[in-house]
Parts: sequence; structure tokens; C-alpha cells
Amino acid sequence: MRILIISQHFWPEEFLINSLAVNLQNKNLNVTVLTGHPNYPNGDFFENYHGWKFQKEVFDNKIEVYRVPMFPRKSGAAWHLILNYISFIISSSIFGPFLLRKKKFDLIFIFATSPVFQAVPGIVLKFIKKIPLIIWLQDLWPDVLKATGFVENRNLLALIGYFVSWIYRRSDLILVQSKAFMESVIEKCPTANLKYHPNSSIEMNNKSSSLKLDISDKFSLMFAGNFGKAQSLDTILEAAEVLKNDEEIVFVLVGTGTELTKIKQKIEEKNLNILLPGQFSFEEMPGIYQQASALIISLGDDPIVSKTIPSKLQTYMAVGKPIVAAMKGEGARLIVEAKAGYVSNPNDPIQFSKNILRLKSSNDKELSALGQNASKFYYENFESKLLLEKLLNHFEITIRDYHEKKP
Repeated sequence: MRILIISQHFWPEEFLINSLAVNLQNKNLNVTVLTGHPNYPNGDFFENYHGWKFQKEVFDNKIEVYRVPMFPRKSGAAWHLILNYISFIISSSIFGPFLLRKKKFDLIFIFATSPVFQAVPGIVLKFIKKIPLIIWLQDLWPDVLKATGFVENRNLLALIGYFVSWIYRRSDLILVQSKAFMESVIEKCPTANLKYHPNSSIEMNNKSSSLKLDISDKFSLMFAGNFGKAQSLDTILEAAEVLKNDEEIVFVLVGTGTELTKIKQKIEEKNLNILLPGQFSFEEMPGIYQQASALIISLGDDPIVSKTIPSKLQTYMAVGKPIVAAMKGEGARLIVEAKAGYVSNPNDPIQFSKNILRLKSSNDKELSALGQNASKFYYENFESKLLLEKLLNHFEITIRDYHEKKP
């Protein structure tokens, strides 16, 4: 089976699509990737990538990667992001068919992080190559634009929604990472062929890391990932302020993002017991997670955002550590269902702090039970090999149905 993956983000950027591409290739599928030049999350092109050139390389010794010219994200300002998104969509739609003109595929697979419009080059190639198209939705559009305040004009949101419907109607299968996405997709495309397919996790094989935190004598709470507005890191900062007189508690925020400068300022102003060790590769994260007493998830208080399952949740569960969350919706429901930790409402640092103290006062047996519950729930619902087999089944059925419908 010959698969074309289209994703604006790909290695050396840290996204789940990287390991999925490798796992598909290891299943004897022939995988090709059409992508842009890496610049996430810091906004500047990575070393040895220029952004304005076509580039072909090989990932994991087997996977051909074709890169098209595009603008970088830069500081993350609105107009920079718009240029970044539009340039990839236009560039891959125009140049992708030329770069891939001699290659044959059985299926196009879109890893649809924001914006979903990166499916457009997939639709172009679908009609050129006459093959089916699958979109794996990671965000809801235009819902996420409204939720983040990025777009507030109703007419513009309606226009974007119409375009999203147009994309959905041209997809042979839509996979959603959260069951809560289904209602929104059906509203925009009642005839959609729709299936639930959650994210998995980074591999947990590597338990070592170059980062050695001096926190073994503390009750440590770790957040890892993007420092963005959607993550509602203010809740964590405010809880750290509430608990700053407890010298046994330390917060560790691993990662980077647009909110990093603001976080540093608040830590200094409030004299908070928060460590910022920096950003590390996926491969190192399991060893970093193991050094924490518990893991933190926070999301903003928005009905759209609450439909999303943050990809870090599956990784946290796989690690087998207790989870303390400030969030609503699907992610919160899964933590409660798994009996993996404690949940409070978003933007409620007082209750969040109480849950942290509740964890801190638990004995080793109680903490271990929460971690084991998390791990058990992960392996029963999100384990990568389990989901890979389901995805391959989706591929086979979609290819078969597409050709059976052809005149």
C-alpha cells in the first residue's frame, strides 16, 4: 500500500505524525510525506532549512519527504501565522502535484492540525491521482478560531465554515481525535463518513534523559508541551502562587511557546517555585516525566476547547503517573473514567491547589494506584499498536469502497 501523508508539520518538529509515519513504514507500507520547512514552535526555520527552497530528504532511512517553500511563523503574531498557513497551502497545492508527478499512491492521509485548510493540496492531488482522501482532524474549524478570539467577525466565520464544509464533502473518510468533534462535523457535512480515532502517545521505551532535575526531595508537578494561550498556564502560575509557602512543592514547566516571556516575568515578580528547564525532544521526555511526582494538564474554559483531547493526555497516561488537571470536557471525562487523578474547573486555581495538596498528602500506595490506573486505561484505549491496526483497517476499507464506487 502506497500512502501519501500531507502535514504542514513534520520531523524534525515534534509531532505524533512522525512516529505514525515510521510505524506505517514498518508495516511494509510505502510512505511519502509532503510537508513544509520546520519552524514550530519558536517561529524561525530550523538549522539547515531555508524555507524558500524545495527540498527532498529521507526520514528514518526509508520515508521520502518533500518540502515546499513557505513563510515561517516568526513571533506568532496573527499576520505571521496567516502568512505561514496560507503559504503552505498555496505552495503545496501548486508545487506538490509537480514534485510528486512521477509517484503513484493508493491513498492520501491528511494530519489535520490547525488549519484544516492544509487538506486543500490533498484534495487537488486526490483528483489528479484519482485516489481516496482521509482527513484526521486534530482541531475543529472555524470553532477554534472563535474560541481563541483569533476571528470574531460572524460573516468571516460563516465563510470559513462554508469552506470547511467544502473540504469535508470531498473527503472519503474523516477521522476525529475526540468523540466530541462528531456533532460539529456532522453539522457541517451530514453525509460525512465519520469515525473516532484518538491520538496515541510518544514511545515510552526510553527511560533516560540528559536532563537531571534536582527535585527528588520535593513533591514535583510537571507540565510539558506548548506554552500557548489555549493551555491556560495562568491557572498553574496562580496555583503556584497559592502554594509558594509550601517549600516541599515545586512546579516544572517543560517546553516553550508564545507565553514563555510572560511566564518568566510572573515567576520573577511573584518569586514562584517554578523551574523552566527548556524544550527537549520526544525521545527524552519519558525519562523527564519519570522524575515528576505528578503531571499537570490545563486548558482554557471554552466549550470548543473542551471538546479537544490534548495529545499530552495519552502520553501522561502511558507514563503511569498521577494526573492533576484544570480542564473541562472530553479530557477531564477520560481522567475521571480512568481514575487516574483529580480534575478541577479551568481558571480555578484554588480548587486546583486543593487537588495538588490532596495528591501530596496521599501515601505511596495511593499515588501508585492512580498511576497504574492511568497506564491501564492507556493500554486499553490508546496504545499505538492497537490504534495502528485500526488505522490500517480504515485505509483498506476506504481504498476498497472508493474503487467500488468508481464508474
